[in-house]
Amino acid sequence: MPFITTPALEYALLAFDRDGVEAHDPDGAPTSGRPKRTGAVRRAVRRLSDRTFAGQGHIADPPRTVRGERRLMSAELTSRLRAAEREARPYTDLFVASHGWLTDYQRALRTYGAWFEACVATRPVAALTAAGDYRPLVVAVHWPSEPNTLADRHAEDPIPLEEVPDVPAPVQRRKGLVGLLRSLVPLASFYVMKRRSAVVGRTGAASVLAALQRAGGDELRVHLLGHSFGAKLVAETLTDRRREGVRPVESLFLVEGALSAWSFSTAEDNPYGDPAGTATRILDRGMVRGPIVASTSRFDHALSRMFPAAQAVEVAFRRIRTFRWPFGRLRVAGDPSVPPRLGAIGIWSFAGVRGLRTATLRRDTSTDYDFRPGAVHHLVTDAVIDLEPYHGMTYTDPMAGSHSNIAHPELAAAWWQVVLAGRRSRP
Repeated sequence: MPFITTPALEYALLAFDRDGVEAHDPDGAPTSGRPKRTGAVRRAVRRLSDRTFAGQGHIADPPRTVRGERRLMSAELTSRLRAAEREARPYTDLFVASHGWLTDYQRALRTYGAWFEACVATRPVAALTAAGDYRPLVVAVHWPSEPNTLADRHAEDPIPLEEVPDVPAPVQRRKGLVGLLRSLVPLASFYVMKRRSAVVGRTGAASVLAALQRAGGDELRVHLLGHSFGAKLVAETLTDRRREGVRPVESLFLVEGALSAWSFSTAEDNPYGDPAGTATRILDRGMVRGPIVASTSRFDHALSRMFPAAQAVEVAFRRIRTFRWPFGRLRVAGDPSVPPRLGAIGIWSFAGVRGLRTATLRRDTSTDYDFRPGAVHHLVTDAVIDLEPYHGMTYTDPMAGSHSNIAHPELAAAWWQVVLAGRRSRP
């Protein structure tokens, strides 16, 4: 995996395959071993997904690199951190970011480029250097977040419309059914990628993060940021039991997070009778010294519509396997202020978390949001993460809404405040 140089900065691209194994390839394809065996239903869903997303504008990835021709990125990063320690010029801050759903290699580069550009433009240089040297190391995680990034290699130029022959009515009806099934593929993909982001986060990403922290020394500050399923990925890196004995990180920022709103809730604070969320370990064990922040936007249709539907499928199958009614109680009757059982953190923020602090993102880069070390914060971003065009893209897709409309200087400036609060949390 290469270091990527942009007009804003240089960052390392750290890739994993779908099983959380670090990969050389930018598409996260496995670098060794046999392909993982899957069930017949999952293989069928994957084939249908591949056909659906083929030719949707993906750019074919470069040829694979055979293991052994060069070091994995984690080894290169570890080497840099140790060398900096020996030379008495240590890195002071490690920034780890992860993209979300349906992001191939080229889109990952565009996404990270736009976000890092906003961050550099709003960087508070004076505050960062006030306490001494500031030497950052930036790592961007790339994981296979779409059904098959290789499928588009077989999608050649489409047949011109005038060359398509007439199709008999019965065939058209069958094609209509296929079209309906294909319209459900994003939902199936949403469910599959939710699970995949968790696997990558709590296996490969967690191991690499722990190794980098050890190599960087006791003074290295770590800041995690994830968007969409990338938020789930970075949160999962902190829930892995192998982190026991590893220092806490300084900040955690979940941007339009595609994970359950109840992920950080204890069983006692969950009105639906569900067990404690998977991320409660982060709070219970103090895995984040500084602020934990989640942004929400009411214009995020991917999380307000698709996420609950995908969650419903997962819950239904889980309950059916244990011979229970497919759905339990989905809302608390008579109290609309309580988040729904299947809601996303990027819509409802941290459900069932006591002491939650709320702030509203403004259309400026100077507002002080008073992010506090050790506190959990809800950042309402409706005024910024909306359906207006930004960076040459229009966020009016009824399926996604404003879900990917995040590369704003206002949001980047707020994130820097999270970082600074995290830096102050160090003793």
